[in-house]
Amino acid sequence: MPTQKTIQLEIQKSVFGGDGLSRLDSKVFFVENALPGEIVEARITQEKKDWCKAKAVKIVKPSPKRVEPPCPHYGYCGGCQYQHASYLLELAMKEEQVREIFSKISEAKNRVSKIIHGKKDYGYRRSATFHVGEEGRGKKYLGYVSKDNVSLVKIQNCDLLNPDLAGMINIGARRAAPLPNRDKISFKVSKDGKLFSDEKEAFYPVVLLGKKLLVNSKGFFQNNWEVTELLAKKVADFVSRISPEVFYDLYAGVGTFTFLSAAGVPRIACIEESPYAVSALRMNCQNHSRKDIQVIEERVEKIFETKWSEEGGKKTIVFMDPPRQGISKKLADFLSETCDAKALVYVSCDPMTLARDLQLLLKHGRWRLEEIAPFDMFPRTKHIELAIFLSRLT
Repeated sequence: MPTQKTIQLEIQKSVFGGDGLSRLDSKVFFVENALPGEIVEARITQEKKDWCKAKAVKIVKPSPKRVEPPCPHYGYCGGCQYQHASYLLELAMKEEQVREIFSKISEAKNRVSKIIHGKKDYGYRRSATFHVGEEGRGKKYLGYVSKDNVSLVKIQNCDLLNPDLAGMINIGARRAAPLPNRDKISFKVSKDGKLFSDEKEAFYPVVLLGKKLLVNSKGFFQNNWEVTELLAKKVADFVSRISPEVFYDLYAGVGTFTFLSAAGVPRIACIEESPYAVSALRMNCQNHSRKDIQVIEERVEKIFETKWSEEGGKKTIVFMDPPRQGISKKLADFLSETCDAKALVYVSCDPMTLARDLQLLLKHGRWRLEEIAPFDMFPRTKHIELAIFLSRLT
């Protein structure tokens, strides 16, 4: 059971995940709702020999960059971690968190660039997943998972949602009814303002950097389109540095980076296992008159080594945008020891996972880390998107 013990702490910095960090009597404290430079009264919620988790219950000396959270659910909903900080402070904290995470890798020294962000810190999400709760007499409601990762928070509004999406769902009025007989439902809004859910397969248009792509309503696509464009531009810059003849798009999705970042590369091979993504990818190849793009519906970990042994070459760039769990050790070892591409680009939504995989990629000394570029794809939340660029040494 959590203790009710309180203690006064001075917060030194922010750590990945959003907590403030303090040290006292050789013990480390991770303090929720606390910002660097603040002095807080904190209630200890979990205590171990060398560390404690706590929550700031009184701000004795507030940071000048502390702000009033606009959301009435903040502090209970598990979605946001930074609404109590100014957006400029959030960006600075996230950039510093990335530097610290990669500081343990000697090759990453001075390789982290300035964090890239869009114009909006609210109203940017063009897709959202809600959990379906049930109250009296079988009445259903939409909610987010609370901070305890178990219970649901009944949502009246979400300031992160794009106004088109929020207006059509109209969460508080529960006009998304009839709600499904399942645990959760995802809603997405297209470029032309139409609402889609993952209950029924449909294809809707997304326009990024002036190019239209079709997305499957049952598949994944980034919810922050503005920052996705910035990320695609960065990847295009990486590609332009080496002028490859071949572009391998691993975990290709609907072909976002193939079409936005590598359109000028003569040969492209996309590998993707999701049938929902592949169906949209094939349509995008047809719509963009790219019969030369090879689409392989298979798990990357199962097919890439064979594909490389048959067709790989030194004038190739390998691009990877895997799920949150990252790439397998087997694939990382192959890329580290055997693959002789000219460059690797790895996009990740989890800095810790990326740092783990980067160490494996650098293990055999065949790659040089050129840049680690952080992106604030998910403002007001703990998440950080990253892109790293590695060039061939030998």
